[in-house]
Amino acid sequence: MTDFISPEFLLFSATLLLVIVTAYYAVQTRKTVNEMKKATEAEFLPSLKPTLGCIGPVNTQLVVTNAGKGAAIGINAKFSVRELKDSGRSWTWPMLMPGEHETMEIPVGPEKYETAMGFFKGTQSTLDFQAEYSDILGKPHTISHSLDITAQLKQFERTQVGYREDEVERIREQLEKIAKWLESRR
Repeated sequence: MTDFISPEFLLFSATLLLVIVTAYYAVQTRKTVNEMKKATEAEFLPSLKPTLGCIGPVNTQLVVTNAGKGAAIGINAKFSVRELKDSGRSWTWPMLMPGEHETMEIPVGPEKYETAMGFFKGTQSTLDFQAEYSDILGKPHTISHSLDITAQLKQFERTQVGYREDEVERIREQLEKIAKWLESRR
């Protein structure tokens, strides 16, 4: 039996086994490194989201929020109301941290802006928003998003708590009575 297993064969077998094990670990290490790189990139990924915000019960504005986990750096954006000629605007911002937002009035023409919800509810309006920015690792990102302003404001109107004029008037009258009563007590 020892005639079949020579020292050279044993050395060759051990070396071959070592090469196979080393190759396997090299492949596994490469996969682990790639997964760690993806996880690191995801940890610093910014995500700009344009939405509508409300200024009180009758006015609206464009709100751009960084909903991602990392900072958006060197933001260059363009936005316009699709149905309104010459409403295009550019916006640049150096950095938007996670959770931060910036607000802007909605353009409706050259050097003209509108905040009244009534204007947008009565006129079909779609805001087109495009932006380019980088994450802190220098990786570029782009977004293109459209907001149906009219539909969103109508939805908001249906879901918000509203007060009828007569209720507000009644509250005002009651407050005036309280104020008079307090004055009489002085």
